[in-house]
Amino acid sequence: MGRVTSAAPHLSAEAIARRLKQTAGTREHRRWLIIWNALVNPSTAREIAKHTGVAENTVPDLVSRYRRFGAQAVEAPRSSKRRRCYVSKEEEVIFLSPFLEKAKSGVIATAAEIRRGLE
Repeated sequence: MGRVTSAAPHLSAEAIARRLKQTAGTREHRRWLIIWNALVNPSTAREIAKHTGVAENTVPDLVSRYRRFGAQAVEAPRSSKRRRCYVSKEEEVIFLSPFLEKAKSGVIATAAEIRRGLE
């Protein structure tokens, strides 16, 4: 039998239940459901993962982050938004416009050309 996974009581069970009802996205809803299960009915990560429909290693990772950072760990954006970029979206459009104009006329830009322009 595995170790029992339990969540720190940063929020009450009622507060977590309210957040479960308010969440629209399935990813955030599942995260709150994991925390709720770990708080209300502490059990092994395997059992919680089975109840919530996530991978078994997701449960201890999320519960650990919740213990350290509280509700912010659950609400943190974990999507493919632009976080690591050199220039803003508008600057990127301006920078790539000459290459796109050349591409319309049939000239293909190489990665080396784009890199030289960026540097």
